[in-house]
Amino acid sequence: MSGLSVEVETENKKEGGENRFEHVLPIRTKYPMLVLKKGLIQSKSFRKWVMDNINAITTMASDNPSQRLITPKDITVALLNPSGEELMVWNIVHAWPKKWSITDLNAEQSSIVIESIELQYQYFTVNDKVNAN
Repeated sequence: MSGLSVEVETENKKEGGENRFEHVLPIRTKYPMLVLKKGLIQSKSFRKWVMDNINAITTMASDNPSQRLITPKDITVALLNPSGEELMVWNIVHAWPKKWSITDLNAEQSSIVIESIELQYQYFTVNDKVNAN
């Protein structure tokens, strides 16, 4: 998994008569694409959601607006310890699939198929279960 980061965009402002520095002001936050990679995902409902959204985007040229709608979801990503207990949980808000791919298939090799899904999202929140106290 990659893309769980946030960057604050800034704007520089000069102050009249002050030549030693510029004020740097926060403007908005920016979130990169979230990329999930795993051996072929077994969840039929998750894959169906991904494919339904990609198909809806593919038909955007259609004149029927009801066929063009994507269905964003809030997604939970958890970091587990070796016992399967949650250490940290990220709540990804308003995610929708932007790209789906699998690794190249080669009949001459016995390699694992890796599925990759890129998600666009608005923001995320973090629940740190280890340092909650």
